[in-house]
Amino acid sequence: MTSLRTFLICGTALVPALPSAANNVTVSNLAGVALLANSAYIQFDLHMQNSWRTQTLENNGDAAWVFAKWRTNAVSPWVHVTMASGGHIAPAGSIIDTPADGKGVFIRRGGPHAGDVVYSNIYLHWDYLLDAAPLTAGSNVDVAVCAIEMVGIDQGAFQIGSGGDEAGHFFTYPDTNTPFTIPSEASVSTASTNGALWGTSGTTGDSAVAPLTPGDVPADFPKGYHRYYVMKYEISQGQYAQFLGMLEPTQAANRHPDQFGLNRHTITNILGVYTATVPDRACNFLNWADGSAYADWVGLRPMSEFEYEKACRGTNATVANEYAWGETNVAADAYVVSDDGLAGASVSNAACCSGNQSYTDTDGTLDGPLRCGIFAASVNSPTRAGTGSSWLGIMELGGNLAERVVTIGNAMGRLFTGLHGDGSLDAGGFADVGNWPPADGDGAGLRGGSWSSAAGETRVSDRSFAAQTLSNRVSYAGFRCVRTAP
Repeated sequence: MTSLRTFLICGTALVPALPSAANNVTVSNLAGVALLANSAYIQFDLHMQNSWRTQTLENNGDAAWVFAKWRTNAVSPWVHVTMASGGHIAPAGSIIDTPADGKGVFIRRGGPHAGDVVYSNIYLHWDYLLDAAPLTAGSNVDVAVCAIEMVGIDQGAFQIGSGGDEAGHFFTYPDTNTPFTIPSEASVSTASTNGALWGTSGTTGDSAVAPLTPGDVPADFPKGYHRYYVMKYEISQGQYAQFLGMLEPTQAANRHPDQFGLNRHTITNILGVYTATVPDRACNFLNWADGSAYADWVGLRPMSEFEYEKACRGTNATVANEYAWGETNVAADAYVVSDDGLAGASVSNAACCSGNQSYTDTDGTLDGPLRCGIFAASVNSPTRAGTGSSWLGIMELGGNLAERVVTIGNAMGRLFTGLHGDGSLDAGGFADVGNWPPADGDGAGLRGGSWSSAAGETRVSDRSFAAQTLSNRVSYAGFRCVRTAP
């Protein structure tokens, strides 16, 4: 039997959300793991609060991305578990989907429903003979089971650009007020010819879309047509601290932002132990190298800017100049914030959380991000506009922290083929997946605005900084990962 250790990489204690959105996932009761002749089973329970699946679009719903790590002793490196292609045991009412690469599984509801759910005695089939280091029957290992809350986006055509006047927005040439339809994952032509994808000029740092580079966005570039999963929340400071704590010392040192006390960043390193004082707060000061390393290590990948727009509005009709919550206004109600270190503070225009929207507390202007999903169940305004929720309950796609995405605005970004992380990093703690934008961020950019942005920059289709190469760590940028559905 193995020695055991439970590890929770998500499980943030968030306020109750809208009825159709989950906000907490917990792994518990990790049981003994016996390495048999060729494989093993990892047994545990999974609790998801307010889990849901729709009836009209059965693939729209939440899921837990569950992966595992193992090591042979307390000082050896953690190695990513390779799941077998089948043989998992799903509790009644659940479905386990296994991607071909075996880097984890999606655990989701087996039918339409909404509410808390506990899946007891999940068994994941571990094909340990495929792992990076050899194990044999009877080997003594630590096993860590990890879960991240995701939302599934169903396959289908959708539009990019809103028909409004956002900076650098997409449109169908030559009409700047006509959104462009993504009908499939086939290549997309960008050229100043009728019917092609085009974009207006952006602002500082986005000269690559002024105009778009003529040519094709290749078929392999993830366009958002196929079904995919996106993290419901931006990476939290607790998640990122736990990630750092499972890396090798050199890797962790390179990935540690080391900005404790600045702009509400709370991750500390004391004698190699990484801790977040406010673990549920969105993690700022993540540069492209940091975020892509996290994505690689957990078996996910970066998000393309096409996927960003679909995550906001889905297949719904566009609304000119809309925000992620489907409206053109920002909720003006005051919110009483009772946690996140802001006891008794009143925050107005909170769903947007941008610098031009009176994002203030009783002590003055807030100078950093708030907790992931903090306005998910406002008693003031339990609507998408009041909570800042996307069409499927994905939180803070507009405001709080800017989303680092892969751009089509330059040649490097267009090389992205959507490969997923393999669960390991190079010796320096950098992602090492083919055709991802490199560590300096060339090929990446920012979408969605942040706590310090002008209001217009938080709109769904605003591309002011969509192709800005930004390699440094800044107080207003975080990261959110995705994965193509199996």
